[in-house]
Amino acid sequence: MKGRVEQALIALSFALVLSAFALYSFRLAWSSTAIVESVPCRLEGPIECGEEVRVSIALANRSAGDVKLVGSGDFCGPRGCISILGLPKLIRRRSQASVQAQVKAPSRPGPFELKTAIFTDWRDQQQVEVEVSGEAVGSPGR
Repeated sequence: MKGRVEQALIALSFALVLSAFALYSFRLAWSSTAIVESVPCRLEGPIECGEEVRVSIALANRSAGDVKLVGSGDFCGPRGCISILGLPKLIRRRSQASVQAQVKAPSRPGPFELKTAIFTDWRDQQQVEVEVSGEAVGSPGR
């Protein structure tokens, strides 16, 4: 009887070790999917209507692999324009980087918010949403 209890305890501890290893492997595989995040950018102070400025947008690669930023969906509309510069760019695993964006304020005064996407070369062509906001001042149509 004592021998069976010892065998059962050994089998149980072996099963616990295997399940812990399986969970760790699953977590590692799950974290290897690309997760690139963007920090919303707020312009410091107002800018003149129609003025163009360059801003730096912070990005963080939270994945276990390197991710290459390959392009962007530049946006231009009645509330302003945004264009991402300097692509392609590589972000090393679990690190931070920044990209430059050219932002043009709208032709009418008031608050504005511009959004676009940066595309990665990762598995499913992940899109990273980028957001820049600020306030335009001055005469309309300038």
